[in-house]
Amino acid sequence: MFKGIPNAGRLRRFSQALAAALILVAMGGIGQVFAQDGPFGKQKSTASSTENSSGDSGKTPEKKPGNNKPAKVDLDPKESPDARLAKAWKAFFDGKASEALQFAESLVKAQPTTLALEAKHLCARCNWALGQAIIDSAVEDDAKAVAASRQQAGKYLAEARKIWKELASSTAAANVKRQSIAAALELAAKDKLDEACDELNKVLSAEIADTCTCEAGILYAEIRVRQGQIKDALRACKYATDFGGRLPAGNEITLAAVRPFLDAAAALERKLKTEPAALAFATAERLRMQKKFTQAISAYENICKDFPETDFAPRSRFSAGLCHLGLEKPADAIAYWKAFIKEEPSGPWRGQSYIGITDTNLEQIFEPAEAMATADEAGKSLDSALADKKSSPSWSPIRFDILFRSGMLAYAQDKFDDASERLATAQKAADVLDDEGKAGLGRLIEGAKNKSWVIPPSVRNVAEPRIDLLLAVGSMYNIVHKTRDGERYFDLALAELAKTSASKSSMIIAEQKSCAYRGKAVSQHLRREWEPAIKGYNTALETFPKATWHDYTLHMAGLTVLQQAQEKFYKAVQAATHRKITQNAEEQKKDAAARDEALKTHNKERLASLPYYERLIKDFPKSEYADSAHYCVGIFTYEGGNREQGYKLLDAFVTACPETPCTGEALLVLSRHDLEYLADRDKANTHLDKLNTWAEATRAKGISPAKFAPDPVGMMSYKKPEKDGTGVWKTSADSEQDNRPLYDFLTLQDCHAADWYLNELQSHVAMFKGFILYYDGKLEDARNEFNRLAEIDPEKVARGAAFYAGAYHSLMLACDQKYMLATPEEMQNFKDRQRLAIMLGDLYYGIGQNNRSIAITHRLLDGEFGRLSEPCRQYAQFLLGMNVAMTDGRRVALEEMFKVFKDLKSLSGKNVTYTMDRAAYCAGHAAFLCYDKKSVELAGQIWKALVDSGRKNEQTMRALIGLAAIANKCGREDEAIGILENFPDDVPKMKECAAAFLDSIKSSKQWAEEQDAQQNKAKDK
Repeated sequence: MFKGIPNAGRLRRFSQALAAALILVAMGGIGQVFAQDGPFGKQKSTASSTENSSGDSGKTPEKKPGNNKPAKVDLDPKESPDARLAKAWKAFFDGKASEALQFAESLVKAQPTTLALEAKHLCARCNWALGQAIIDSAVEDDAKAVAASRQQAGKYLAEARKIWKELASSTAAANVKRQSIAAALELAAKDKLDEACDELNKVLSAEIADTCTCEAGILYAEIRVRQGQIKDALRACKYATDFGGRLPAGNEITLAAVRPFLDAAAALERKLKTEPAALAFATAERLRMQKKFTQAISAYENICKDFPETDFAPRSRFSAGLCHLGLEKPADAIAYWKAFIKEEPSGPWRGQSYIGITDTNLEQIFEPAEAMATADEAGKSLDSALADKKSSPSWSPIRFDILFRSGMLAYAQDKFDDASERLATAQKAADVLDDEGKAGLGRLIEGAKNKSWVIPPSVRNVAEPRIDLLLAVGSMYNIVHKTRDGERYFDLALAELAKTSASKSSMIIAEQKSCAYRGKAVSQHLRREWEPAIKGYNTALETFPKATWHDYTLHMAGLTVLQQAQEKFYKAVQAATHRKITQNAEEQKKDAAARDEALKTHNKERLASLPYYERLIKDFPKSEYADSAHYCVGIFTYEGGNREQGYKLLDAFVTACPETPCTGEALLVLSRHDLEYLADRDKANTHLDKLNTWAEATRAKGISPAKFAPDPVGMMSYKKPEKDGTGVWKTSADSEQDNRPLYDFLTLQDCHAADWYLNELQSHVAMFKGFILYYDGKLEDARNEFNRLAEIDPEKVARGAAFYAGAYHSLMLACDQKYMLATPEEMQNFKDRQRLAIMLGDLYYGIGQNNRSIAITHRLLDGEFGRLSEPCRQYAQFLLGMNVAMTDGRRVALEEMFKVFKDLKSLSGKNVTYTMDRAAYCAGHAAFLCYDKKSVELAGQIWKALVDSGRKNEQTMRALIGLAAIANKCGREDEAIGILENFPDDVPKMKECAAAFLDSIKSSKQWAEEQDAQQNKAKDK
């Protein structure tokens, strides 16, 4: 059952999970065990309640409340209210509280009134169950999670109380009983189980029996189960199940109505008869979770006596050892586990006991030699335990934990050769780790072979080896992504350091504290707990500012800021992305504005990382992380809005650092800026040539430039002082990751494929160099340069992958027709600087980088490149509309297109430009693709205005085909065929399109007619 082994720091989490699992196994669909006394005489309990348990029937909902909306249930309108209410109670007792709630809510206004009152009560029960399930699911050790859970659960509980308060106004006998049931639930949640049972007895002892009797009987039985008094629980179940036979003749309560209660009581009774050991163990586990360790030990001993042949007996022996730890008697726990192991060293649950001894020796007694010896003993018993059918289920999940501890302890004590062998053995069982953890384990093995330390040399203190060991173990847990364990060891180190009084060694104490704070921050960082991680890094920097290893701290702090900003950005973009056909223009604009604002906020938030990187550069100029810090300062300054300063910083970076993994990325940004902002084609070519040279050199070295910076996991590796300097383990390029966006700092860290990354950069070189040649009118040379896109990765072009296919085909088409998007007639209206800008806008549109094209177009329209003539403004507006259609939505694009031709009447005027015709056709196309009736009608009006203008150009002919498409869409096939059969010959290319469309419509019509004929024949027969 366990994926890892509990120890002093994580006993509660393991026991909570175990108890919850056992209860669900034991109780089936009935839910949490919870009750105590009944109609058979009051009996004092020997145990208390569960932590915050509601005692409510109905197990934890199938979907976590607050996180996911439950699936909607199907409400049959023909179903009788009685049948639906019975279905609701069945769902409730099956543990599907959210489903039951939906059934019950549909009946709160039903007739008769008695049925509606029962439905309301069930709604309250469901809300109570949902609220308590949230509270019970919170990890007790996590105070924030518990507080958040209580707040979230409070809404459900408040709703339940509100309903019961409303029901209290009714004096009906059944409602009075329901008030007692509600009161019992409240008392049980406060651990006042005796009082809860008194309330239930009021219901059970009533003269007139009804469904409330069964309901109270089930609750009573659950209380007795939780108290471990199975016999009384069985009596309560029988009392409830016998209810059906006690129904008097002519009673208005039908057997069908009471059936869900009888079935629930019978199911509980079956479980109690067949799985008493599981129930008894669940009770003992709950006692331990409540820190009633002495009572729990007694309960475990009873299990060993009463159920010696079950797996719960050895499991109880292991758990009893945990109770000794809970009583703060580590020596007793070790002695207890040793005695347990001695009986059968490779028997069930001895593996957990071995690790319990190992961790206790390491964490509480500080006997590393004993810990190592115990880990070795566990390793020797492992093979025989795994081969045994009885032992294997408990040993298999902890195989890695046993082997890893052995290697980790050897490593922490500088037994490097021994450690590398032991860790290599653990690697064979590393399937329990995630991918990052497996990679980290590989780095640990390499580190052991290289005799590297996992904590800085200056932190080591021979006088206090305990701190060294705790810091080293915590670091190694982080490296293999077992961050909860890692954080626990750093907390232990901080606790030990807090006990150390100020002395001559105060400097080393401060440095060790700083290292512990940093290690804990890394644990939190890896769990994506950004705020505490940033706080931890800052604390580490403040505690001992002069540490020589703070380059890593600064690097990680900056990285955390960036990851937090990126996570917020993705969430904001996701929240603002609701583009649907049904959205109107205002909604689409609102979404687009929200996405733009999210990007601006993202760029600003990333600037918060600069103080860390600037300090890194200043204090650690020769650090492994200095180059990436230089790049970060430049790129985030540039993208944060200060482009001029950012450009200077990036230019200085590529000059000072010509061979770093991020140099190629910086050169691409510089060359793009040269074209977009400086209009300097020569300078852009220079940067592009440098980028190409860098890429070829990097490719020749066979290294991965995509590895932007050392991996944030497991990089705390230090060579011995005599070797002078720090060493960082590298990871090799071993997998291709396709379709990754460029210019994403965080994505670059995850890329491992040098070929993919270099291909992507070099494809941009080919594109921009070809564009410059194209702009200069050297079409053949441009074609050759564009062909490099296909040469770089022909498979991607062939399958239309990522950037390649779109760019390649768009650019080659431009060479063929001698223009990209703006025709030569439109292009001649622009001045030189404007022409370069508009052609860049066309380029970005053609390769699908619409946001870049939009940015350039806005700059054009805002007059940054000089005042635009009316024809130039028309084309810039048209280009904006084309891009907006791909990003913000069709209805917004429609508005932008109307700014080009103003209105439909203007399309019949004398001074209509080709750009106006293009905008009008595209406006009709955008409207048509909205598909609603009103938009399709608008498309028809626009296209008809174009056709009626009498102009015979490509756009008016496209509009004519569009009118045929509308007719066909609206079921007027003959009208569509008539348009296409009489299509003009003025534009041969459009004539061919019309002919193809005509064939398609005729074929579809013929097929429909054949189908109709076959159906008619079938009817005649």
